[in-house]
Amino acid sequence: MTIGRNDKCPCGSGKKYKQCCMVNANQSASEARVLTGREAVASELQSAIKYYQGGQFSEAQAICQKLLQIAPKHPEVLYLLGVISYDAKAYDEAFHYVHQAKMLNPSNPFYQNLLGSTLCEKSKRDEAVIAFRKAISLKPDFAEAHNNLANTYLKQEKLNDAIASYQKALLIKPNYAEAHYNLANAYLKQEKLNDAIASYRKAISFRPNYAEAYQQLGSALNKQGDLDAAFDIYCKAFALNPKLDYLAGDIFLLSMQLCNWEHFQVLRAKLVDLVQADCLENPFTVVTLTDSLSLHRKAAEIYIKHENKTNIQQKSFPVREKKEKIHIGYFSSDFGNHPVTHLMIGLLESHDKNKYEISAFSFGRKKTDEWSERVASAVDHYIDVKSKSDKEIALLARSMGIDIAVDLNGFTGNSRPIIFAEKAAPIQVSHLGYLGTLGSEYIDYLIASTTLVPDNKKEFYTEKIAYVPNYMCIENKEEISSKTFKRADFGLPDQGVVFCSFNNNYKITPDVFCSWMKIIKKAEGSVLWLFVRNKTAISNLKIEAEKQGVDTARIVFAEVLPRDEHLARHNLADIFLDTYPCNAGATAFDALRMGVPIVTRVGETFASRIAASLLVAVDLPELVTATKEEYEALAVELATDPERLAALKQKLAKNLTTSSLFDAKLTTKYIEAAYTEMYGRYHAGLLPDHIHSN
Repeated sequence: MTIGRNDKCPCGSGKKYKQCCMVNANQSASEARVLTGREAVASELQSAIKYYQGGQFSEAQAICQKLLQIAPKHPEVLYLLGVISYDAKAYDEAFHYVHQAKMLNPSNPFYQNLLGSTLCEKSKRDEAVIAFRKAISLKPDFAEAHNNLANTYLKQEKLNDAIASYQKALLIKPNYAEAHYNLANAYLKQEKLNDAIASYRKAISFRPNYAEAYQQLGSALNKQGDLDAAFDIYCKAFALNPKLDYLAGDIFLLSMQLCNWEHFQVLRAKLVDLVQADCLENPFTVVTLTDSLSLHRKAAEIYIKHENKTNIQQKSFPVREKKEKIHIGYFSSDFGNHPVTHLMIGLLESHDKNKYEISAFSFGRKKTDEWSERVASAVDHYIDVKSKSDKEIALLARSMGIDIAVDLNGFTGNSRPIIFAEKAAPIQVSHLGYLGTLGSEYIDYLIASTTLVPDNKKEFYTEKIAYVPNYMCIENKEEISSKTFKRADFGLPDQGVVFCSFNNNYKITPDVFCSWMKIIKKAEGSVLWLFVRNKTAISNLKIEAEKQGVDTARIVFAEVLPRDEHLARHNLADIFLDTYPCNAGATAFDALRMGVPIVTRVGETFASRIAASLLVAVDLPELVTATKEEYEALAVELATDPERLAALKQKLAKNLTTSSLFDAKLTTKYIEAAYTEMYGRYHAGLLPDHIHSN
């Protein structure tokens, strides 16, 4: 940003500074002396501007402070101080200075624009909108003000208004790369992927080194399913700016989805180093690829601090009158055909409506399917809040009298953690969606089992643990296809053990795949049945198998089927091989329900203990191993001992009829008991503490 007298003004108008924010050149010298002492100040002000241009901000600021002693009502000096403070992210100071400048000259659109930007950063977005509109009314062709107004709308989740304002900015200034980029972000939020991709490419065409646009273009291509193109684009972004927030994690996670392990060790070490150096990375990526509780917590704490840029303070609630019915609010972007809904629909449908009032707040893309209809039918109130801001959602929840707000997203896709920073309810709980701590003072409790969070690991969680026997509440009423499948239908051999793993690709690490290859080599005639979602990953896995001396014909790839048929085809598998350090979740439930034993390896973290928690619940702890060697040995032993495998399957079938794992009503009672204790502690004036509901 340059602000020399003959250079472009820092307000973004595109005009020379002397034509823009300096005192009008036509003003008489006597007027200038009376109003601002310009002749005495001008030389020093130019020096301050040069220091600012050269990046010597403290020197520029010091000169301006001296100038204010000479001319305390000099609007340009105040404005420059506002610019310097804004760039330093000292938004309170920036507001102080630019507000004074604006009061001295309220008809200056550039002062109004900077005032709006400062207010927006202070989360005073309604006031920011007023300032930007004022700037535009004073200067209708002010493209930057249109862009900034749109940015504010975007933060308010007013996507249509944002898009309209970005388009106005681009009509005025078609080569405005930042506005093209911001417009693309708005389209991406609307999941208009083609429009988003086109706008990112437009931004890059005007600014070829626009690293942020490359990164977001990669994200859009990833969502569109073009993973190879996304990976290439991410790499271009990394070449331009390797320090971009989230980028190292984006590349790592996508390389895992492609099963491209060429730089696995280097990338994972880089990701760990970045988090340890307090750099911002997606905690979800860290959780799925490391088995370090301390690293999981640190990644979460860094992330939530960044998300809460305006340092929203923990809000307290005046103690409400105790009610006969506790009002529970569930918040999610995934009410529909999604694993989160699959694993909690039993809870929603089993709640005791005599004791609990249930609301569902949906902020995901509107879905109308069997699952979303079941959610809407199961609750007392189903509210679509996608178009509302985080603060508006929190205020709505408060106005509805929500007693316990349950975050079902955590840090997964489309999460909205600031709803909880804004305090949607006096008691706030993390459940199901995220596999670890949220590292936040805003969340009081995490629902888990003792297997998931052993007593000696609680220190790594910022939440108090609400212990229940089963933290997932699956119901066993889901329809299963009546089709009779044969192994040949899926390219499986008629004879031999079928190992399967239907987890997401990103959970397959090189170490895990190496173990699988050792297992099938030792289990003669066996095959490995995987659900891999893209051709590049299939090709890479085949290449890796050949490197390890395995005939690629022994790896069979499952195609996408309707869910009822996918469940039915489990009958063709003998043993489910779990992944590590991120275990199977919903896929493990599916395997057990269909009578397929799981061999798992347990670790330190929540994510690496999920399958173990399920196996303990069905009284099959003998399938839980502690090391890579034990994991491989157990899988081979089961595959080569038909009688032992048959006995295990019989035990699993029997235990499924008596275990609480698939007893949604019983699991709901445990969770409700935990809610009741949380509520009781709150009304007794007690702080949250660990709860055991059993």
